[in-house]
Amino acid sequence: KKYRNRLCKHEHSKTGNGKRHTNDNPWSQSFSMQRHHHGQFTYSATTFSPNEYSINYDAAEAQTFADVAFTALPATPIVLTVPAAAAVGTYNYTLTVRNTVTGCVSTSTAKQVTVNGIPTITLGANPAVCRGTTTANLTYSATTFSPNEYSINYDAAAEAQTFADVAFTALPATPIVLTVPAAAAVGTYNYTLTVRNTVTGCVSTSTAKQVTVNGVPTITLGANPSVCRGAITANLTYSATTYSPTQYSIDYDAVAEGAGFVDVINAALPLTPLVLTIPAAVPVAVYNATITVLNGCNSSSTPFTVTVNGIPTITTGVNPEVCQGITSANLPYIVSTYRPDQYSIDYNAAAEAAGFVDVVNAPLPVTPIVLTVPSAGPAATYSGFLSVFNSSTGCTSTLYSFSVKINPLPVSSAITGATNLCIGDANKLYRVDDHAGSTYAWTVPAAISSKAFDANILLYTVRCRCCRNRQYTGC
Repeated sequence: KKYRNRLCKHEHSKTGNGKRHTNDNPWSQSFSMQRHHHGQFTYSATTFSPNEYSINYDAAEAQTFADVAFTALPATPIVLTVPAAAAVGTYNYTLTVRNTVTGCVSTSTAKQVTVNGIPTITLGANPAVCRGTTTANLTYSATTFSPNEYSINYDAAAEAQTFADVAFTALPATPIVLTVPAAAAVGTYNYTLTVRNTVTGCVSTSTAKQVTVNGVPTITLGANPSVCRGAITANLTYSATTYSPTQYSIDYDAVAEGAGFVDVINAALPLTPLVLTIPAAVPVAVYNATITVLNGCNSSSTPFTVTVNGIPTITTGVNPEVCQGITSANLPYIVSTYRPDQYSIDYNAAAEAAGFVDVVNAPLPVTPIVLTVPSAGPAATYSGFLSVFNSSTGCTSTLYSFSVKINPLPVSSAITGATNLCIGDANKLYRVDDHAGSTYAWTVPAAISSKAFDANILLYTVRCRCCRNRQYTGC
């Protein structure tokens, strides 16, 4: 070759200002890259016009780095080919340049190429929050290759609900706190999360994640329950729910708890109705409480009341007695409590056989209660039970026993006594015997007027002692 015997000065290089510099090396000393197919090797200046370069790798060849025979020197940068499967690590090589016109070859410059790991993050479960909650926690359990920043990119549907992308920002310790718009509609929203190592410049692949906004459940209650004192349960009905609640809680106020009501915490929600427990000895009153339902999200509290009504009472008077043939009897009562407005009578079998008829929820009159007595009822004492009822509260009293006595009529018998009376006669004694052997006696009133005589016959009217309203006449 024509340049075979030429000498090349390797010990010095010359710059454009004419000065010599010892160990002047225009090449960058090392560089690092992500695990991609190419890396760039920059240089800032050359001397004596090299137009080719070569690369000689050391043990890096075990990772399939390939030497580069002399080839045209490009403008900076020199692009190095990096094996896609090269392990993370630092690999050594030497680079040489030459001027093909002069045949001079540079000394070899030792260089390195570092293959940095792509950072990763192991994310936890997709977070879910209740509508109205403004943050959600995205947990992660581990990272690799020391990422120190993260970014989030929401899709169009999420951004339409005002979810905002997060530019690369410092990666906190777990969890990553996501900002959730307070007015975001119920639904599942998609995003991707990326982490990077700002020292190496390496960026992870994007990980697809979701955040779910769950609906807050509701319950539509029926009428406030009302029970009679002594009842141990009350039914709280409901007509509808939203967002599928599975549990419920009840919080009674201090007055109710003081009366013995006990709070309910996260019990399984049954089909309607909810059966409330009523303390057995609870006083008559209206008690306040609130109910919440849950499906992972808690509803707002819905107030309701439980009314414990008093049991009506009545105090009856003397059991009535009537004579046979009388068709009514008065059962007086003295006082009542808790406003009964109806009454019922249940006669026993003997009374019903004699013609007494039960009474069911008849209007309760002002005292007395007028009983219907069968006109042909045999003389006897008949029993029944009286109860009173408050039609507003639905509460019924206990049963009050009473009796009705039908007295027999006296049997007509001869009246014994004076048959002739003179005007002015008085206090004459007359008697009549009834069928049972009893004797009824009466006297002629004093000062009988002669005008009361008709054809020498005086008509007297007498009243039987034992039977009211039954008159007998005799002469």
